[in-house]
Amino acid sequence: MIYERLKSRQRDLKTIVALFLGMLLFKFSLDISYWLLMTQEAETFRGDFSPLKYALGLICCITLFFGIRHSQQNVSSFMLYLVFVLQFIPITTIYALGNDSTEYYISLFFAFLLCEVIVAWTKDSSVLERNTFISKTMHLGFVGITILTLALIILKNGVPSLTALNLLNVYELRSSGSFQLSKYGSYLLGFAVTVLLPMMITKCLLKKRYLLAGLSCGVIFLLYLYSGHKTYLFSFPLVVVGVLWAKRKNFYTELFVTATTGFSALSLLTCVFSDEGGILRRYLYPLFIRRTMLVPANNKFKYFDYFSQRPKMGLGGIFPRWLLPIENPYENIRYSYEISDIYYGKPEMNSNTGFLAEGYMRFGHPGTFLVLILFAILLKQMDKLQSRSSYALTLGIFIYSVFSLTDAHLLDSFVSGPWLILLFILILYKERASCAKESPLEYQKHTS
Repeated sequence: MIYERLKSRQRDLKTIVALFLGMLLFKFSLDISYWLLMTQEAETFRGDFSPLKYALGLICCITLFFGIRHSQQNVSSFMLYLVFVLQFIPITTIYALGNDSTEYYISLFFAFLLCEVIVAWTKDSSVLERNTFISKTMHLGFVGITILTLALIILKNGVPSLTALNLLNVYELRSSGSFQLSKYGSYLLGFAVTVLLPMMITKCLLKKRYLLAGLSCGVIFLLYLYSGHKTYLFSFPLVVVGVLWAKRKNFYTELFVTATTGFSALSLLTCVFSDEGGILRRYLYPLFIRRTMLVPANNKFKYFDYFSQRPKMGLGGIFPRWLLPIENPYENIRYSYEISDIYYGKPEMNSNTGFLAEGYMRFGHPGTFLVLILFAILLKQMDKLQSRSSYALTLGIFIYSVFSLTDAHLLDSFVSGPWLILLFILILYKERASCAKESPLEYQKHTS
């Protein structure tokens, strides 16, 4: 027994060391590549290095890294570390190398730390009983909504163009107005790409129905050709890789070490081969690093500065007027375009960013804590879903929705966005053990 415990601790130590070194490598390479980006896009990325802020940012990253329970194979740990890598580390790069607001950065740090404490130290408890009949009904409804969404898009837009096959042309496609969809059709599209299709892909992969899984991936790619939203391209690869890789015992360590090392290599190679005509500089770095990490991180500080000088939004715009007529001070102000005009000189650009900025935009610093407390509660609910289904199923359903929070809001998504559907899944969904990767009992044996 003592030998097994020592062996387990030694294994956990190796895991943490590997993840820590990967995290540091990723942070330093991201910092280096930022300087290249700053010299080529000075109108977007500011260069004003602060040694004190760099040291503070490094300390905060190390502190938050060790606040995550890396040795426990819970979906909450995976999602928390995913947000840390994709959002907090790039925010730290912008903070130190762009000499941005310490007030906002420290607020984010303590709110993220509180989120980690809630995930690590609160107990799990179940209140509602779930049953497979509700789950089957829910799944059939999801299939129906997806088919309806696809039919509406095809009837409204006909055959999609191939413009979006060239990633450099997606903004041209989106600004052309060629993709037509009603307001409620847009809601259905968001539901389908963020929730319904990833869930269908996950279940098909776990049941080894690979043809149906491939067909679902093809539907997402088709929706990308129609809409030109590049984030859709991350949806099915994240789900497929996550679900299939989750079958391995050391999945967590292998995936994040591979990801941080790969991102580091991409950042450094882009600096070495900085020819603007090259594939690294024109396609890979803009898609995986610039657009996914640094642009949303940069926009968060711009949102802070913009809303620190103006009224906060509060609950305005969350609920339909017919339901709750709450005054919205920005009802007739396209603030995301106004931010682009003020800070980048590009009034035609939509500067959107994720839920970390949403909290401050609505309620100031208390809002930053609010959204991360809410996120922690959701992570705990994911662990409960994992206990009544499987690690792989839960990860497959939620990996893209959590990934998309770099650009998406959370609070208003509970009323009219994908998290409304995800919340029903967290509360009511239950999967039979035979349809999942492993039963809850087998999972407990595996992680004990």
